[in-house]
Amino acid sequence: MKALFPADNLDSCYRGRITTLLASTGEQDEVSRLAIGYCHWAGTGKHAPWTGFRAVLQELQVTSAAGGLLRPTLIFGFHSRDRVRGQPDAAVLEWPGADYLRYDATDAELLATVQRIIEGAKAPMPVGLLPTVKDILRAASEVRHWLENRLRNTQGTLVDFQNAARGSMQLHEAHLERTVPISQAHRQMLDRLWALEAAAERFAPQSGGFAPMKAAIAEFETQWHELEAVRAQLRSRGGTVCAKLLGKAVQGLECACSALDAAIKLTNSVGREMTAEGGG
Repeated sequence: MKALFPADNLDSCYRGRITTLLASTGEQDEVSRLAIGYCHWAGTGKHAPWTGFRAVLQELQVTSAAGGLLRPTLIFGFHSRDRVRGQPDAAVLEWPGADYLRYDATDAELLATVQRIIEGAKAPMPVGLLPTVKDILRAASEVRHWLENRLRNTQGTLVDFQNAARGSMQLHEAHLERTVPISQAHRQMLDRLWALEAAAERFAPQSGGFAPMKAAIAEFETQWHELEAVRAQLRSRGGTVCAKLLGKAVQGLECACSALDAAIKLTNSVGREMTAEGGG
């Protein structure tokens, strides 16, 4: 339904209105801290019922776990406040720094609500809204799936380079193209998990939380950068086969696979300890 999608200028429209309203009270500087969300839309642009509330809560949980400054958050939608407050997914509204308004809120409603959440954002997150074991396991599972896919792809590349080193196949130019070890989207995914590191260490002290896993992923990244240096040398030869460089590439890929495998095992270890400790 097209009307459910927040138009590109909606955010700036609301911020403009709020800035004008707060200017009358001398509080306009607070607008820069304000976060705006939408009932059925997550920050990724994905539409699903109540997903906006879940996205806001997750962001606040990550910020709280990292010891960051919680932002006052206003969520807009079509539903009445009574209906929204009855939704389990809207639990974030239990925190006084978050509130909900209909898209057609009056200026008086907008000003009063914004002033209320600016003051409410000074309060800590309620214990019931802080990251739980299940929240951490969910974020870790997302990372584990990426690691497993990355390992499979890297193992496939390793086989190709091994065959090329033995002379049983010729590398395609695609094998030598530069690739990043971690895409921007996956780095953001990792950042969300690392933000829960303190909570993970509390729930999984024997495993050391996410610290060992974080080190293994850093090792994978280091090995991949070294591999890219070898690929660059192979590209500079214009496709001419060099057994020494192919051997170095194979070694780099083997090390990268080992680091990924270690990261997966460490992720599983943390998950098992958390589940045993209570909660999964």
